[in-house]
Amino acid sequence: MLKTLLVDGDFRPPHSREALRVGALLPGLSECLRGERQLSEVVYKLEGSGLWLLPAGMAPENPLELMQSGRLPEFFDQLGTFFDWIIIDTPPLFPLADTTFWMKMSDGVLLVIREGVSEKKLLQRAVETLDRSIL
Repeated sequence: MLKTLLVDGDFRPPHSREALRVGALLPGLSECLRGERQLSEVVYKLEGSGLWLLPAGMAPENPLELMQSGRLPEFFDQLGTFFDWIIIDTPPLFPLADTTFWMKMSDGVLLVIREGVSEKKLLQRAVETLDRSIL
C-alpha cells in the first residue's frame, strides 16, 4: 500500500482538520517552521484510512514570511523519504500568494472548481496564473 500524506498548507485558518473530522487544533507545520516541534511530532496517522496528516498548526501572523523562512524545502525532502505521495491542500489561488509558493514546491497542480459556484472570469485568471508559474 502506498503511503500518502495530506499537508494542510492553508494557514489562514487551517481547514483539513474539519474536513477529516480531526478534533482540536493539532500542532503542525507552522510549529515546525518556527522551530518549536520536530516533523516526527506533528505527522498523524488517520486510523482506518491509510492516510497521514500534517496539519497547518497554529495560524502564524505572517504565513508567507514563515513559509519563505528556508526550512520548507528541507522538511519536504525529509517527508519524501517516508511517503510515496504528498498532497498539499492550499488556500484559494486568489488573492493570496501562498498558493504560487506551494506550486514551486510541487511536482504537479490540481485546480479544484465548483460548478455553479466558481466564477468563469476567476477560473480563466487562475489558469493564466498557473500557466505563467509553470514556465
